[in-house]
Amino acid sequence: MLSLLERREKMQALGLLCLMIIMSFIEVLGIASILPFMAVLSSPESIQTNQYLRMAYEFFGFDSTNRFLFVLGFVVLIVLVISNALKALTKWMILRFSHMQGYRLSRRLFSHYLNQPYSFFIAHHSSKMTRNILG
Repeated sequence: MLSLLERREKMQALGLLCLMIIMSFIEVLGIASILPFMAVLSSPESIQTNQYLRMAYEFFGFDSTNRFLFVLGFVVLIVLVISNALKALTKWMILRFSHMQGYRLSRRLFSHYLNQPYSFFIAHHSSKMTRNILG
């Protein structure tokens, strides 16, 4: 398959691979952010017992647990929205890349057929060539 791709297309495929890896890490981060939020929501005293939550609570100078819960929930929501937006963008780019590859391969094959001598068309059935170009 790689032999059918030009250098530019191989670089695009590599870029898509990197984007998919980044997307997977952000998606894991989004899912993992829900659990601490749910833990704090179910028992707000965990803010004082968990060292990371306590550090965030003190660093940002929160004065009430409710305000901290609101901001924490908002941060989780933002992370999930960014994760889903990046996932949608990645899916769109993958679909676009794959459709463009099909188009380019069909165009190259069509161009190859057009450059053949007349004897080639006598020896090959036109419906098979059409099927190859469209498929």
